[in-house]
Amino acid sequence: MPETLLCRQQTFGVWEMDTVHSCRGGKGGLLTLTERQTRKSYAVKLPEISQEAVCAALKKLMRQKKLKTMKALLTDNGSEFLCTAALERIVRAPVYYTYAYSAWQKGSVENFNRQLRRHLGKGTDFSTVSARTIARVEALINHISRTTSLKGLSANEAFSAIA
Repeated sequence: MPETLLCRQQTFGVWEMDTVHSCRGGKGGLLTLTERQTRKSYAVKLPEISQEAVCAALKKLMRQKKLKTMKALLTDNGSEFLCTAALERIVRAPVYYTYAYSAWQKGSVENFNRQLRRHLGKGTDFSTVSARTIARVEALINHISRTTSLKGLSANEAFSAIA
C-alpha cells in the first residue's frame, strides 16, 4: 500500500470499504464506503455478503455517480472483497488491502460502521430493514458536524466543497 494512502488529509478520492453483517441467523448486510478526507459515507443494502453482491452494489453506486473522483479503494481481506480485478474494473481505480488485524488502516469506515450500529443495533437483521431507513440513517450521520476532523463542517458540506 502506498504511503500516501496512509495520510488521510493528503488525497481526495481515496475510499474505504467494509461490510456490516446481519445478526446471527439473519440474511445479508450492508456495504459501507467512506471517503477518507471528507468522511462522506454510503451504506448499501446487500441481499447476501458475497463477491457478486458487493460488485452489484458498487456498480449501482458508480451508475448513480456517488463515488466521485475515485482514486483508490482500500478494504480488508474479507472473502467478499477478493475479486480484485472485478473491483478495479468497476471503480476504474486501484484496490488496496489492509494488513491482517489492522482495522485502524481503514478507521474512517470503521467509525461509520460504529455510528450505524448506534441506530441499527448489533442484533439487526438487515433483510428486514428498508432501504429508506438505511438511507435516513446514512443521511443523519453525514449531517453531523465534525468539530475536530472537519473543522465544524459536516461530511456532506466537506464533500460538496471539494467535489
